[in-house]
Amino acid sequence: MALDMFWGGAPQPINTPEEALAQLRLNEFALHEESDSDHDFWNTQTKQATPRDGERGKPPNEELKKRRVIGGLAAVSKRITADYDSDDARIIDLKQQSYSDEYVANKLREEGRTRYVGKTVGSRWLRLRKVLEERDDERLDDELSDWHVGEDEELRAIKEEVDKKFDLAFKRLKDKQWKEVSVYLAEKTNKRKYTAKACFERFTALIDGTALLPIELDDDQPGRRKLREARIAAAKARRAAAEQERKDIEAARLARNEVRKQEKIDAVNRRQQEMLRKEDERKERRRRKEEKKAEQVRARVARETYLEQMRVEREWEMEKVRVEKMIYKQITGKELFGKAAPRERSRRKRQQGVTMDWEEEEEDLDEIMDSASDADDDAGDIDRADSVANFEPKRKKKTVAKKRAQPVRKARAKEVTAKTHSVASTAEADDEEVSDAALEGEQGPVRATVTRETLLNPRSVLNSGELKVIICRRDIEPHWQEGETHAEVVARIAEFYESLKVDQLKELCKQAEVPPPRRKQDMIHALALADAELSFAGKELHLKSTDIEFMMSYEGYEGEFKKFLDEQIEEARARGEDVDDWE
Repeated sequence: MALDMFWGGAPQPINTPEEALAQLRLNEFALHEESDSDHDFWNTQTKQATPRDGERGKPPNEELKKRRVIGGLAAVSKRITADYDSDDARIIDLKQQSYSDEYVANKLREEGRTRYVGKTVGSRWLRLRKVLEERDDERLDDELSDWHVGEDEELRAIKEEVDKKFDLAFKRLKDKQWKEVSVYLAEKTNKRKYTAKACFERFTALIDGTALLPIELDDDQPGRRKLREARIAAAKARRAAAEQERKDIEAARLARNEVRKQEKIDAVNRRQQEMLRKEDERKERRRRKEEKKAEQVRARVARETYLEQMRVEREWEMEKVRVEKMIYKQITGKELFGKAAPRERSRRKRQQGVTMDWEEEEEDLDEIMDSASDADDDAGDIDRADSVANFEPKRKKKTVAKKRAQPVRKARAKEVTAKTHSVASTAEADDEEVSDAALEGEQGPVRATVTRETLLNPRSVLNSGELKVIICRRDIEPHWQEGETHAEVVARIAEFYESLKVDQLKELCKQAEVPPPRRKQDMIHALALADAELSFAGKELHLKSTDIEFMMSYEGYEGEFKKFLDEQIEEARARGEDVDDWE
């Protein structure tokens, strides 16, 4: 009555009064637990709760205690009947979908149903299933339900599958059964000569009607004797066949074991041979590496010896010229070939910071002594460049001032020969210096762009003298410039070949006796390979521009181009090559 008055005529809640009272008590208990934090005082400075003196407050980041009741209705005792309610129907539905007990309990709680625990859900599902099975049997007995089309075939198939599962268990049970029969029979007859197999065969024969009479009751004793002898012979033959089969199986097993053992031995031998082969390969690589190092040392010594010989020859040539000048001056009292032009050129070279070597001396003497043609001068330059192929360029090989016309050279040679050192005019020398400097300033230094492709160009293995020969032979302008590195010269030569036409490249391939490829880039690469193979490093040292050891010693991979060398080293290590740390 009081509940009706409270709701004011509205429909009553789903929960019973007892459940509502229990829910109110639980909510009150939860509110009491939440009020425990009232003991902490809020600190406006720290923005945290400060506990009272003597009390222990909660950590600031501690989560609130989980409520004991999350949702749903309190669990009450309900009978298990076939006419189940919506909660039991939900349990049946979820369990038939193979959900776990905990999942079903949580699902019921989330949906506001009865709060069961997982164990209660499992036991309730088992009892519900038993009640439902009993009701289905009753309906079948009362013919309220029946079998339908197609279910008989499914029943047979499932029965066969289940029989396969239980056949082994049935066989074990039968063996155990006939062992028990044999034991009990021995206890009854005091004779332990009938085994489980004998008991089974005798019982089967008795059931089928094929069992022989006891020997005491058989009147045909001769026939019984013959039958026994035939059975003995058949048993012996059967045992012999079984023994032979056992021996064959054992022999086959031993043969398989021998084959398996031999395979293991062969595998061990193959592994040992592979290890020996790899060890031999490592030794061979080590030997080749040592030989290569020794060859490099020998080549370096030979190169140093060759350079020393060239230096001695140069000094001898210079000394010879000096002595000739001195003797000529002592005899005639004049300078040999005049002194104005050589002195002026030497002074100009010193002002430009370029040292003079024996090639410059011979060129000066050639300009003064004779008026050979430009072609002869070029050929002489090539021959002299071949003789000093291993010198590094410390000066500009040629300048535009040296490319004068032949009449001008003849006139200058006559003029210098006619004049003596005392008649030489300083004003004319200064004018010539100004004109040369102006001409050189107008042209300016030409620098080629060094890239990864130019560093890997086969001509990178050529020394400075061999590059000079190529520059002179191809008439590449300008010649070797002051401050120009080896890599920049190689790049400039590559740019020169790139600028040529296909017909010109074919003609160069024909001159170099190189089969001309079809593509232009292939022609350029073939010409570069031909130059590299004819060089000192290619013929004597067998070096290539792609060799890691050469690249590590090449000055072109310094500074900003070091990254190209690092990439090549990483690629070589990825291929499995043994590359030492080049730093």
